[in-house]
Amino acid sequence: MKIGKTIKSIRTERGLKQKDLAAKLSMTAEFLSKIENNEKKPSWPTLSEIADALDVTVPFILLSSISADDIKAGEKQNFLKMKHGLEMLLNDIEATTRNTKQ
Repeated sequence: MKIGKTIKSIRTERGLKQKDLAAKLSMTAEFLSKIENNEKKPSWPTLSEIADALDVTVPFILLSSISADDIKAGEKQNFLKMKHGLEMLLNDIEATTRNTKQ
């Protein structure tokens, strides 16, 4: 599970520079870099703040961080199906949430 890699991926998809996200979170770019490079694990409150700043949910970050390589060989197919279904559900929830905020 590589939470930092997922955070970096979402940040770059959003077109945010590391220093801009760090400023938005009131942390140093160096600290955010350590999180993104999996040198530091974010606390739950920090992970929640990062998720809010990236306009995603903590479960979305956690689910996106799990790869098939993290799962036992015999369970990969079931895991991939479940992960796809959960990703679709989370995307629907986030889209609904965004629409109600507007």
